[in-house]
Amino acid sequence: MLPIDANIPVGQLLAQNPHWSSIFDKYRIDYCCGGKISLTESCLSKKIDLTTLIQELQESKIIETSDIKADLVSISIKEVIEHIVKIYHKPLQEDLPYLLKLSNKVVQVHQVNHPELVKLDVIVKRFCIDLQTHMQKEEQVLFPMCIQLESAKSLPSFHCGSVKNPIAMMMSEHDSAGQDLALIRELTLNFTLPDDACNSYCLLYNKLEQIEQDLRHHVHIENNILFPRVTILEIKLAELLLISNSNK
Repeated sequence: MLPIDANIPVGQLLAQNPHWSSIFDKYRIDYCCGGKISLTESCLSKKIDLTTLIQELQESKIIETSDIKADLVSISIKEVIEHIVKIYHKPLQEDLPYLLKLSNKVVQVHQVNHPELVKLDVIVKRFCIDLQTHMQKEEQVLFPMCIQLESAKSLPSFHCGSVKNPIAMMMSEHDSAGQDLALIRELTLNFTLPDDACNSYCLLYNKLEQIEQDLRHHVHIENNILFPRVTILEIKLAELLLISNSNK
């Protein structure tokens, strides 16, 4: 078994070993917004035995798959973006309006016996609206910049100065979405349904939990794979420009 460096950030470990995602999910290890934290720090904060986790990671089998997500580190930046839009953005664009209607329906019917649903509905609305706006900004502004950088022969001139600026904003918005999901999990008692839950109540909790899980993978790909690759690419183009100017 190959040794695992527990001082490497969790997001970097997962980028190199995508098949570990189910194990990280099992232990609720944050590899998206918390992806810059080392495995050691993550285990300490979650009170997880590091030795046991490392052994489980080492013993995990790589499942052969043709899914493009297993090769996101080596495929082109354009292909990574296409994967994000197809696998995460498009389903979310369909799910979020439905989630808003479902949350409103459940709070109207059950708020008397479950007053916490009023606060939940407020957070769900904020989460959905913010995430819809966020994806729109990525698809209309950031992603085209990333694709332009990949095909550029020289450093492009962007209206925002550097691709690092919209990346920083998107990462901040990822953090906000993560905070909303943490509040949702807290208010729903880890998505535990009450005895009087109707079908819509069940659907709401199931949909929220599914979106939470998908968003962990979604944000991990952007924060720990796409954004670092694009940032490094811009730095290299800037270095080439400096060399070119110094030789004139």
